[in-house]
Amino acid sequence: LAEIAHGLERSGQRFLWVVKDPPPLDDISKRFTKPPIADLDKVLPAEFLDRTKGRGFVIKSWVPQTAILAHEAVGAFVTHCGWNSTLEAVCTGVPLIACPLFAEQRF
Repeated sequence: LAEIAHGLERSGQRFLWVVKDPPPLDDISKRFTKPPIADLDKVLPAEFLDRTKGRGFVIKSWVPQTAILAHEAVGAFVTHCGWNSTLEAVCTGVPLIACPLFAEQRF
C-alpha cells in the first residue's frame, strides 16, 4: 500500500482511492466477518494525506462503486478483477487497469 501511495503522490494526478486494511492474520475468525473501518495512518507514508489534500481522496469505507465509475471524471479503474468490479467497469465503459489477485482467479 505504501508503494501505491508513493506512486499516486508522485503522479501528480487526481485520484480517489478506496482501501481498507485486511483483518489481522493472527485472528482467522475475523477473516469471515466485516472488518472495522481501517486505520491506514500506520500503513500510509507520513504526511501522505496532507500532501495530497485537494487532489486526492482516500476513503476507508464502502462506496457506491457503480455511481463512482459512471461519473464523467473517472478516467480509469485499478481493480483486483473481481467479477462484480469487472462487470461494473465494463458496463460503465471505464478502462481497467487489471491487477488480478490469485485468490479471486480460481479457474
